[in-house]
Amino acid sequence: MNKSAWQYSTTHNSPCKIIEEETLWSQKICRIWLPNQGAVVRVPRSALHSLNTELQPKIEANSIVYVAAAAKAVEEKEWRNELEIAKQIVPEIRPLLLMKIVKGGACDHE
Repeated sequence: MNKSAWQYSTTHNSPCKIIEEETLWSQKICRIWLPNQGAVVRVPRSALHSLNTELQPKIEANSIVYVAAAAKAVEEKEWRNELEIAKQIVPEIRPLLLMKIVKGGACDHE
């Protein structure tokens, strides 16, 4: 195996780089670097796959939908927080702040 090749750790759901490989009790063990976590760990060789392996479109599509939905939920929560703050401010200033929020693009929600 090429130690400089990037792999995908199914244990950590992350790309990794093999630093060292050894055999322990007849099982190949790899010491890998996980750049996303800033960690070096040991995993069984069987938990590593080439990054060149064909992607699974259904899993990838579901991941994209999940991330998009989470981003939309965060955006909605932030908008509602701004609106609640504006509602609590002195009534004379409230229309000016609501106009500012609306001009910022948040008016699509009402």
